Amino acid sequence: MPDRKNWLSYINAGFAETNWFSAIRIPRHSSADELSYTAQCIEVLRPLLPLMGGASFLFTLMLVVKNWPVTNIIGVIWTVASLFVSSSLMNGSWILGRRLRNDQIRTARVVTLAVAATGVLLGSASGAFVHPVGLTPTLGCVIIGLVIFAAFPLAQIVFLGSFAVTQITYSREPLPLGALAVPLFFCLGAIWISAHVRFTRAKTRMDLHKERFARMSELDGSFVWQADVAGNLTQASGELFATLGVGRDALLQRPIWSLVGAGVKCDKEQMREIAFGTEVLKRHHHMQAPFGEVVICARSKDGIHRLSISGQPRYDSSGNFAGFVGIGLDLTDYSRSQERLLDAAERDALTKLMNRACFNEKLELMLCGQRSGRGATALLLIDLDKFKQANDTLGHQVGDQLLWQVAERLKMFINSTGFVGRLGGDEFGVVLHEISDRHRLDGLAGELVRNLSAPYDISGLQVSIGAAIGIAVGPEHGDTVDALVRNADLALYSAKARGGCKHRFFDTTLLDHALERRQLEIDLGKAIENGELSVQYQPIIDAATDRLCGFEALARWIHSERGEVAADEFIPLAETAGLIDRLGQWILREACAEAAHWPDRLALAVNISPAQFGSPGLTTAIVSSLAQSQLPPERLEIEITENIFLGESETTQAILRQVHNLGVKWVIDDFGTGYSSLKYLLKAPFSKIKIDCEFVNGLSVPDSQKRAIVGTIIALAKSMGMATTAEGVESLNDLKLVKELGCSQVQGFVYGPTLTATEARSFAKNRLPIPAEGFEMTRREPRMVVLRSADILCGGTVVPGTVRNVSSSGAMLEADGPVAVGSRVEIHMDHDSPRSGVIRWVDGIRFGVQFDERYPNAFQAVRPNRVGQPKAAAA
Repeated sequence: MPDRKNWLSYINAGFAETNWFSAIRIPRHSSADELSYTAQCIEVLRPLLPLMGGASFLFTLMLVVKNWPVTNIIGVIWTVASLFVSSSLMNGSWILGRRLRNDQIRTARVVTLAVAATGVLLGSASGAFVHPVGLTPTLGCVIIGLVIFAAFPLAQIVFLGSFAVTQITYSREPLPLGALAVPLFFCLGAIWISAHVRFTRAKTRMDLHKERFARMSELDGSFVWQADVAGNLTQASGELFATLGVGRDALLQRPIWSLVGAGVKCDKEQMREIAFGTEVLKRHHHMQAPFGEVVICARSKDGIHRLSISGQPRYDSSGNFAGFVGIGLDLTDYSRSQERLLDAAERDALTKLMNRACFNEKLELMLCGQRSGRGATALLLIDLDKFKQANDTLGHQVGDQLLWQVAERLKMFINSTGFVGRLGGDEFGVVLHEISDRHRLDGLAGELVRNLSAPYDISGLQVSIGAAIGIAVGPEHGDTVDALVRNADLALYSAKARGGCKHRFFDTTLLDHALERRQLEIDLGKAIENGELSVQYQPIIDAATDRLCGFEALARWIHSERGEVAADEFIPLAETAGLIDRLGQWILREACAEAAHWPDRLALAVNISPAQFGSPGLTTAIVSSLAQSQLPPERLEIEITENIFLGESETTQAILRQVHNLGVKWVIDDFGTGYSSLKYLLKAPFSKIKIDCEFVNGLSVPDSQKRAIVGTIIALAKSMGMATTAEGVESLNDLKLVKELGCSQVQGFVYGPTLTATEARSFAKNRLPIPAEGFEMTRREPRMVVLRSADILCGGTVVPGTVRNVSSSGAMLEADGPVAVGSRVEIHMDHDSPRSGVIRWVDGIRFGVQFDERYPNAFQAVRPNRVGQPKAAAA
C-alpha cells in the first residue's frame, strides 16, 4: 500500500498543464487531464447526436423525394450510406455510453469518423443526384451540425473540413467560396471561444482540486482511497477503517456511495444528505469527472459518520478509464460541534426550549401555512407570578430548577402540532395549532394556570408561584408574528392587572387603550417640554394646634382635549416612558422657587418616584434647585416610598447619606403598602412617616381593624423619634380619631382642596388655627343587608360590583376596581334608575357611598325578582 506522499504525487501527476490546442486533436495516452476532458466533451455531445441524425435523415428524405424518378446507382448508394450514418447518429447516445467507459481514445476516433462521414455525405449530395436541394437547405444542415458538434471541437472542424473538400471536389455545382466562408468563420470562432472558455475553466477547476487535496491531506482524520471502474473501493488507507471502526473486508469491493447500509438508522437530514451525496458521486463517476468535498454518510460502530470525499479519474497506460483515486476527511466531530452551536443559537440553555428568535421563526412558518388555508393558530403568552420573589429569597439555583420544572409542565401540556418556547426571564410562549374555539381555549388556559400554579417540589422544598396568560388567535387577532405577539402581550398585561392567576383573551379595546396610552405618552412629553403642567399645593396641618406647618407639592395636568388627567395616571406613564426625570426635576425646581416666598416656618414636601431615585443626577438636581431658589435645605422634605429598597444597593445608601448631609429631610411615604421589611428604618435617616390613606379612610367605621394598624404605626414612629402624617383624612370622625391616636400632622380634604401657587402663597400667611371643613359621619340609618350585582361607573370606567347593604342615604359595595375617597360614582342596579354619590371611605375592595339625594324606596328597589317577572332595563 503506497504511503500518503506517493498517493499525492500520483494524484498531482494527473493535473498536467493543458493548452487550448488539445481541443482539436486526439489526446495523448499519457495525459490524464486531456483524457478526462475528452470524455466530458463526448458526454456532452451524446444527447445531441440524435438531433444531427434527424437533420441528416430529413436532408436525405428531401433528396430522395425530389430525385425519385431519375435516381441512378450512385444516388442509391449515397442514400443507403446516408441512412446508415443517420441511424448510427440517432443511436449514438447509447453506443457511446458503452464505449466511453472503456476507451476514451477509441471513442473519440469513432465520433470523429462518424462526423467526417456526415460531412462527406452532405458535401457530395449535389454530385450524387441530378436535382440537388439547393443552397439554403444544404447550408442550414451544415450550420445545425456546427452547432451540435461545438460540444466537441475536434468533431466540429472535421465535419466542416470534410464537407468543404467534398463539396468543391465532387459537386456538380460547387457552392461559392463566399458561402463556404460563412460556416468556416463560424466554425473557427466557435472552436476558439469554446476551447478558450473550457480550458480556462478546466485549469481553474484542476487548480482548485489540487489545493483541496493538499489541504485535506494535512488535516487529522484524512484518508486516501481508490476505486475501480465500477466505483467499488479497491484500496484505502488505514485512517478510513479506524474512523468507521470496521475491518478492511467490510468496506472493500463495495461502491463508495453505498457505505450506509439499510440497517443504519438515520434522521431526515441525514437521509437527504445520503441521497444527495449518492447522486453526485454516481453522476461524476458516470461522466468520469473530478469532484471535490462531496459529503456522504457512512455507518460505524458509534453511529453515522459524515465523510467529505474528493476524487480524480485515473487512466491506465492505454488511456482507458480505470476508476477514481482521491482523498477523504472525517467531518463528524466538526458536524457535531456545528450542531451544538446551532442548538445553542436556537435553544434556551437552561430549559432546552426554543428561544425567542427560534420561536418567532417557527410561528412565522405556521402563520404562512395558515394563510395557505390551514387551521387557526392560538398564541398564549405566559408570565410567572411571584417568581422574582422566590428567586431572590430562595436563591438562583432554586429559581433555575423552578424554571426547568415549569418548562417540563409546559411540554406535557402542548399537543402534537404545538410548540413552546422561553421568551426571556420568567416569560414563556405556547402555540397551539388548529385550535380556535374560544370556549375550548378558555378551558385549556384555565387548566394551564392551575397546572402551573400547583406547588413545585425542589430538593424537598415546596415552592408556590402563579401564572398569568394572554391569548391571541390568528388570523382574527393578527396574521403576522409582530401583530399576534403584540396583541397577546396586551392581553397578558390586562390579565396581570386583574391580579394573580388570571387569563384573558385579546380584544380590540385593549389595543385602543394601548394606542391611547401611547398618544398620552407623546402628549405628556410635549406638555413637559412646553410647560403645560402646573404644581398645586395641599396644606399639611399640625394636629395639636390646627395651624399650617407646610405644603405638599402635587403635579397637575390639564390636557387640551381630555381635561384633567389624574396624577396616578400620568405619573406611572412618565415612569414607563422615561420622562420621570424631566418631570421630577421640573416639579422640584418650581416647588422650591415657590416655597422661597413662604414664611420660614413652613416646610415643602416633594415626592420622588422610585424610578427617579435611581437616577445619577438626583443629588445634583436637589442641590441645583435649592441654590437657584435660595430655599434653606432644612425646609425641604423629600418623600420616597418603600419600593426603593427592593433593589437596595450601596448606591441607595450613598444617595440617602448625601442628601441628608445637605440638611434635607427624608420622609417615608405610603408606609405599610409596599416593601414588607422594616429593617430599612434602621438604615435610612428618616424624619417622618406618612400613613397611607388606605389605612386612614374609614378609620372611624365601627369594628374596623385600621385603628389598630394606625395606632401601631404612630407608636413605632414615636419610639424611633419620628413624626407622623395622616394622609387622606376626609371626615371629621376620622380626624378626631387620628388626633386621639397621637398623629403629629394631618393632610387631606378635611382641611380643603389643593391650592394653586397664588392661593397657597396667600394661605401661607395665615397663622391662626385652620378650621376643618369635612363632613361628619353620623349615626347611620337602618340598612338592609343584600347581595345584589350592580355596574359601578367610576371615572369613566364601568366596574362590576356587589351591593352589600343599602339605606336611603347610602350603600356599602364591593368592587375590584380603581375607587378612591372623594371619587364620584354612579350605581346601576336592575330595578332602579342610576344612583349618584360620593365615595366616603375605602377598606380594601369594600367602600361606602353617600348618595347625592335620599331614596325613600331604597329597600323596595333591591328586592329579589319574583319568578316570571321581567327585569327592568338598566339605565
